[in-house]
Parts: sequence; C-alpha cells; structure tokens
Amino acid sequence: MPQHLWEGGPRFRICEVCNQWQIGEGTAWTPERGSICPGDPDDAPPRVSRRRPLAPSGGTRVRELEPA
Repeated sequence: MPQHLWEGGPRFRICEVCNQWQIGEGTAWTPERGSICPGDPDDAPPRVSRRRPLAPSGGTRVRELEPA
C-alpha cells in the first residue's frame, strides 16, 4: 500500500502525490489523514454525467409552471 510522500517543514507539510496538507501542532499533525495515500487526483478517471431520463411517454421532457 502506498504511503504519503510528505514535503515541507516543522509547521506545515503537503503530500507530493495527492496534495493533502497538514499543520504541525506540537508533536501532532492536524487534520488527521489516513496513512494510505489515495494517489494523484489527476490520474482518476473522468466522471461521466448521466443523461436525464425521458418522460414516461418517451417524448421529450417539458417543464411547466403549475398554478398555486
């Protein structure tokens, strides 16, 4: 399992791979991050948007205002 590749100083660090950051407070780092690096966000496959379903009749969807 890949781990974060931290870069920075005693007060701030950032993972070179996934760009997650942490701030040093005493001997602890916040916010807490898992030890496993999720990887480069640019390597993720593109999100595919879903098409809206057609109206029940199969025709095109029409939006109309209804009287109150």
